[in-house]
Amino acid sequence: MGGKRLHRPAHAGADPRGAALRHRVRRDGARRHRQGALVRRVARLHGQGPHPSPLRGPRPDADGDGAADPLHRGHARPVGHAAQGRDQARGRDRPHPGRLRAGDHRGARGRGAGAGPVNPAVTHVLWLGLTIALLLIGYQIVLRLINRLVQRVAAHHLDTARSRTLGSLLTSVVRWVLAFVVLVLVLGEVGVDVQAVVVSAGVLGLVIGLGAQALIRDLLTGIFLLFEGLVAVGDVIQVGAATGTVESIGLRVVKLRLQDGSLRIVPNGALTEFTNFSVGWGRAIVEVAVPRDVDVDRALALLRRVGEEWARETGAALDAPAVEGIMRFSGGDAVLRLAVRVDAARRLDAENDLRRRIKTAFDREHLSAVGV
Repeated sequence: MGGKRLHRPAHAGADPRGAALRHRVRRDGARRHRQGALVRRVARLHGQGPHPSPLRGPRPDADGDGAADPLHRGHARPVGHAAQGRDQARGRDRPHPGRLRAGDHRGARGRGAGAGPVNPAVTHVLWLGLTIALLLIGYQIVLRLINRLVQRVAAHHLDTARSRTLGSLLTSVVRWVLAFVVLVLVLGEVGVDVQAVVVSAGVLGLVIGLGAQALIRDLLTGIFLLFEGLVAVGDVIQVGAATGTVESIGLRVVKLRLQDGSLRIVPNGALTEFTNFSVGWGRAIVEVAVPRDVDVDRALALLRRVGEEWARETGAALDAPAVEGIMRFSGGDAVLRLAVRVDAARRLDAENDLRRRIKTAFDREHLSAVGV
């Protein structure tokens, strides 16, 4: 016992008043801390301080119940309440969805003045009508360009008749293309799938190909008539028993003006065999029947003289007129013939003029003539 020293705790002999003072200081520090936290929280709620970091969770209250009293129940409210208060503070600067500020009301009235809902169907109809009108204007412009092109080509390369034929066919092509474009636009505006329609049309064309052979033949014949130069506008042709002047050549039909003034429509496919009196040169042939008692040599000499006078005065003969003699006997009369080669387009006029001159000459020479 005598060599050992006893150790007492350091606080065993401490002053109780010092311990109470230290406890009071710690309590006052905690209270000031809670007050500071309250001030910072209120500042954040009113947008006057920094927002809490989203990574920091809520600090538990002193008693764990999350009460709003910072002096007695805790250090901070939960983050959810703080976020709600912050959103409310921010919401004061944003207009309510159902309300507009004074300036917005004025702007809304200005923007809405005279404006109303537009029916989409009306918009589609207006757009379609405008598109068709523009296409028609473009069609007229293209027609004028075609006419100018045809005139220039005719002046340098082609004759007038063939240039008119070219213009007629190009006009027909443009008309068909315009009709196709308008059809596609109308189908597109009404909501029809144009690609599906084209594919279906192709399949349908294969199905009805046999029934459309006549139409295809007419189209192909119209193209060949133009590029092969077999017939042109202004030509006099004979198709079957009909003889007339070609007025127009289209992709599908040819229009003939007959001698009596009537208009005949001939499909191009029917022009597999026809006679063209206006291509190249032709022979103006005039036959005169004279009775048996008339001097044939005198009549032949008179025909030769009339032909030479006509060729000299008109200049239409491509070579010297030829008197071919007696061609046949008909009912006791001798049929004499005068022929002269002329331009094919002037053949009919040459024949009429020669008949008139022959009749006048026979009457002047007191010769009988039948069938002049």
